[in-house]
Amino acid sequence: MLDDQRRSQAPYIILNHSRTYDPVITKAEKWIKANLRKQISVKALAAELAVRPRTLARRFKECTEDSAQVFVQMLRIESGKALLENTALRMVEILERIGYSDDSAFGRLFRKHMGLSPRDYRSRFGVK
Repeated sequence: MLDDQRRSQAPYIILNHSRTYDPVITKAEKWIKANLRKQISVKALAAELAVRPRTLARRFKECTEDSAQVFVQMLRIESGKALLENTALRMVEILERIGYSDDSAFGRLFRKHMGLSPRDYRSRFGVK
């Protein structure tokens, strides 16, 4: 099946964040996914994982080539994509579930990474 209206492969990309295995990063990912609704700081995450914030930042950089904040944003985008594809939730409900309060900030970030606005993404890939 061909999608003749796409301009990029971004909507089809699966999050590939881990370059190497690190048990701390694996635990961090599980905790972040379980707590997406909350404000997540590196300091709070480090405390949850019983490591120092600088150690956590270093391990994220080594393992994912990104910061912890970028990692959290990417997990939120992935969760947002899944909700746009598989539910009829209103955008405000999706934003609440993934920890965003600012619709425009999420929209800009989503468009930057996916090449589509959340509305366009849902109309193209969402359940009909």
